[in-house]
Amino acid sequence: MKTYLEYKDEKSHKFWEIEVIGNSHTVRYGNIEAKGKTSSIGFETEKEAQEDAERLIASKKEIGYKETKKPKENPNKYKVDLQRFEQKLKDWGFGYPEFAGCKRLYDAKVRGNVLYPEQDCVMYDERCNEGTYGISHEVHTEILKVRLNRPKNFDIDYKIKPKKRAVTTYELLCRYMWMSDLFTDWEFRKTVNPINYNNWDNVEDIYKSFSDEINELENDPYLALYWLLHTGFTCDEQRYEQVKNKILEFNLAEQLTDIYDALVWFEKHDVFYNMPVKYVNMFSKTKHEPDADDLFLIRRAYLLFTTYTYEYAKDENTFEKWWLSVKLYPKAEENMIKRMRWLRNNLNKYNKWNLFEEKIKTDTTEIALLSYVLAQNPNEENKTKFADKFIQELAKGKDFWKDETPKLFAQTMIYDLKDSYSDIETLKDVLRFYFAGNTRDAKLKELEKQHFEDSLTVDIEKEIEELQNILNEGIEDSLMYIEEEEDLTPKILKTFKNTKKYLSGLNDDKITAIVNNIITDTNKYESLIYVLIEYLFESKVKNREVLLILLIDNCDDSAEFLLRNFLKTLIKDDNDPNYEVVRKVYGKSNTKSFGDLSSSLPFAFINIVHQKTIFNNWFINVFDHIPNEKAIKITDYIFNRVDYYGRMKQVNAIARFDKSQLEQMCDKIISALYRLKDDKHDFHTVISYLYEIAENKLLKDWFENFMKDFKNFKQSFSDEFKRERIKDIFRSVCNKLKITDEELLKNLEC
Repeated sequence: MKTYLEYKDEKSHKFWEIEVIGNSHTVRYGNIEAKGKTSSIGFETEKEAQEDAERLIASKKEIGYKETKKPKENPNKYKVDLQRFEQKLKDWGFGYPEFAGCKRLYDAKVRGNVLYPEQDCVMYDERCNEGTYGISHEVHTEILKVRLNRPKNFDIDYKIKPKKRAVTTYELLCRYMWMSDLFTDWEFRKTVNPINYNNWDNVEDIYKSFSDEINELENDPYLALYWLLHTGFTCDEQRYEQVKNKILEFNLAEQLTDIYDALVWFEKHDVFYNMPVKYVNMFSKTKHEPDADDLFLIRRAYLLFTTYTYEYAKDENTFEKWWLSVKLYPKAEENMIKRMRWLRNNLNKYNKWNLFEEKIKTDTTEIALLSYVLAQNPNEENKTKFADKFIQELAKGKDFWKDETPKLFAQTMIYDLKDSYSDIETLKDVLRFYFAGNTRDAKLKELEKQHFEDSLTVDIEKEIEELQNILNEGIEDSLMYIEEEEDLTPKILKTFKNTKKYLSGLNDDKITAIVNNIITDTNKYESLIYVLIEYLFESKVKNREVLLILLIDNCDDSAEFLLRNFLKTLIKDDNDPNYEVVRKVYGKSNTKSFGDLSSSLPFAFINIVHQKTIFNNWFINVFDHIPNEKAIKITDYIFNRVDYYGRMKQVNAIARFDKSQLEQMCDKIISALYRLKDDKHDFHTVISYLYEIAENKLLKDWFENFMKDFKNFKQSFSDEFKRERIKDIFRSVCNKLKITDEELLKNLEC
């Protein structure tokens, strides 16, 4: 039995068809111009399948579907949409439920308070009829089994017997978890690893699952899509071809058009394709903070590393993949040190140095830290050349490898080349940094004994202890209790002064060593870190910009108020020597969020934000990023003169702007308001800027010109609240600026 129905209204034109074959039925549905989606359900008997099909047909007719003659299909009507396919890969709620055979349920409420319909993803398992699942926007690494409050509203019957498959839909959704890490816009997530998903403990487990499931693909297009994507993104050409052949043999792309998109995507793009990943950090111009394109390549390189190179990848015949795992993203990044160490491990373990020798003769790609491997190549005569280059790269890459795990790798790798160094000054520098907080390590002691007459670290711990003693005498509690200027008692200020006096008696090398040691424990040394920031801004210590970046990146939130309070009067004018230092430090600092230290930036420039260099190159451009949260908070600082808590009113940046700057700001504010049509809270904040800025009489001409077109501006906002708010603000502005032209004032009431 086969039945074809269509539904048509002003907004949509859809089809729905069902075919009963034996004791199962298959439903295909979708927009009339699409091939649609397919789902199948099995029953105990043919009669049960027939009765359920009749029930579904009746329910569709009740909501307006009509039986009609099925049109002939045009085999070429399906158009590949790679942009839409990539968007599915980036968006959990949009793509992965469909990839796994689920239907997204919008506005579905579930039992309990585990999910929020407005923000979270709720879906129904059409592939196996196992029920409904949810993914929280807060913990999107977990698939939740949920039940709807009103399942009948979505034509869901929890009593239908689930269909058995080799891989359940729940398991398939869990597998897609690791894959989604390739495309997430979370910048901090750079590692992608399929291990530990679906009970895979190593690569052999993945290969076993593939072998067990390959013959199931002919009856399961959703499982075929998963393995197509898995083998494609891991560059497993042999298994990819096996999946592709199954797809072509059984016409699986006809049943699931996402398969066709995936096939075309892999055919069109080679392994070095940079898929754009949505990530914008408007304040960081740091080169070592990857942009959207680099994130995808960094993650895919790490995926190849975990699949072919890391400890649980035991295939010795994958040298080309070892090489690809470092070549795919060859620039310095935080996990390169780990990838390079394991490349060396496998070359040793499987004795593939001859293959490596052949590769480096033909492939001239510049790869970060490859010098470490070259220095251990048994065929290399000049090992010292590459050993020195390795530590020079480590010295330049401190920002990449400053966390605990990369430092541990660096310690071992530095020790591996202990007999090959000639650049002793650079060796001293990297030992101080990478062994900071671990000065009793046996490897360090051996390196010191081999290359230096005196210990590099013996005095540093004593100096840090003395500095801590000075601070403890005057600061009884944590810095977190210092929230207002009144909290900075004379005793605390005197303690800061005494600590800086002690620091002034230390040479530059000791200051550098102290910084490298204390950033390993920000809680313990929070006060010392803050005092060092003050001291370095005021001193001429060599490499002070590098040291300031390290300290600011590791400064505890507790010091935020202190740092802002210090910076607000740090720069006096364009000729201030700290101007360039602050610009460089905050340009390179990897400040992690507004709640950390990026909020200190406007305080450093607050006294000179009116000067052309700052105004044109930084401040006026901030408005272009509204409604970005950081942009709004920075503009808030300026207009509130200028502190998160409304204090420090003595600094009035706006009063120093000239007429042209004020008018540019007004233009930018108006543009931002148009972008905030759907946002009440930030709209209220930004429009209040117009009231604040109107204190300056130089803006009377601008407001009078703008009022001529006020009616069109106000009517462009459909929200009544916003229109009233606009009218109130401009009425107040007219009073402030004494605008009395009756024609202009009439526009307010239009």
